[in-house]
Amino acid sequence: MDELLVATGGGSSRIGLVSCRRPADAIGVMGWLGAINVRRPAEVSAVLRSWEDRLGAVVVGLGFATIRLLVTRPPQTDDAALQVAAEVAALCPDALWQPAEQPPYQPRDATLEAMSRHLVRESVWRLWFD
Repeated sequence: MDELLVATGGGSSRIGLVSCRRPADAIGVMGWLGAINVRRPAEVSAVLRSWEDRLGAVVVGLGFATIRLLVTRPPQTDDAALQVAAEVAALCPDALWQPAEQPPYQPRDATLEAMSRHLVRESVWRLWFD
């Protein structure tokens, strides 16, 4: 199966086709190094596979150091949202500590609770790796 990814950067986008079994595997297969300061591609793919299964999260965009996910089944309870926020922060600490760096910015505190409220109401999650 082939997965379609949109790579963005510098105001332009490109469409890429990656041969893999699951959307989450595309990052590892293509060797995306955008999180190299934090995680290896295989580690990012493993977390994304879990989110794909549980949350319906699909990679829809990649940038130099960004991932954009379409989430079809976001967490529904406060406890579930807090758990997922902790997972997002563990994978991508910048998503927690530097929310203003990922447009479109919606003001929030740099806390797990604030992030969890954001994750519940957003269908597109943007991760930024410094």
